[in-house]
Amino acid sequence: MKNSIRAAFENARLMRQFGDDLPKMPALFDRYRSNLAVMAADAQHAADRRRLPLGEA
Repeated sequence: MKNSIRAAFENARLMRQFGDDLPKMPALFDRYRSNLAVMAADAQHAADRRRLPLGEA
């Protein structure tokens, strides 16, 4: 969860700083996409934990 929050804040900062120019900067855009992947993985992990029976999480 902490990684997801950190990734969301970093993406917000990148969008605020660079906006529409972000895709034109490959290194920063890769970082942005990596952060999206971290958030998606964290959401999937949380969903998986909700599906487990009690005591197995």
